[in-house]
Amino acid sequence: MSHRRRHRIIGPTAASFADVLTDVVAALDLPSAAFVGNSAIGFAAARLAITDPQRVSRLVLVNSGGFIAGPATNLYCRTLGMPAVMKRVLPRSIRSYMKATGDNDYAVQQRVLARANTRDGAVLTAALWRSFGAPELDLRPRADRITAPCLVIWGSKDTAIPMRLGRSTVAAIPGARLEVLPTGHVPFSSDPAAFLAIAAPFLAAPSDSVQ
Repeated sequence: MSHRRRHRIIGPTAASFADVLTDVVAALDLPSAAFVGNSAIGFAAARLAITDPQRVSRLVLVNSGGFIAGPATNLYCRTLGMPAVMKRVLPRSIRSYMKATGDNDYAVQQRVLARANTRDGAVLTAALWRSFGAPELDLRPRADRITAPCLVIWGSKDTAIPMRLGRSTVAAIPGARLEVLPTGHVPFSSDPAAFLAIAAPFLAAPSDSVQ
């Protein structure tokens, strides 16, 4: 396993997802490829583009973590990182940030709510949220190391990672392009046709013409 794990991870964290991605890519010795990541997995993909740039040919970040930090954010994440708080807040929170519009969204929403209603589910979900307040989750100081062409797609109705943070993500990554959809946290689920209309040409374009 990765040498980065110097402490025991209790529950899932965004950093552990990034460690797993790095380990899998290295173990399989994958050639340079495009990576698409939403939320915590967006953080994992962006960190890979920073630490192993030769592995990432293109990067698509969708309502992604990794480029937000500050006292208010840390307090918010630590508060939601308490299982008792998470169990109470999540039902209302997920409906707010998902802005479900169709069967795919409602299916995701129901799975999350069902998991949160169990003790283990609340503990695991809280651990993930708590991890977002960790200092290593702020990729902004290293964002200039991202050399792959980067497309940022943001659902403007997301209340968990709102639109202003989408703009700060684009501002942090050299040459990044922002596209906005009128959806919640998972635009690829809420409006797959519009999402693909933006992402597919970017992913298919020659390397010298994607920006």
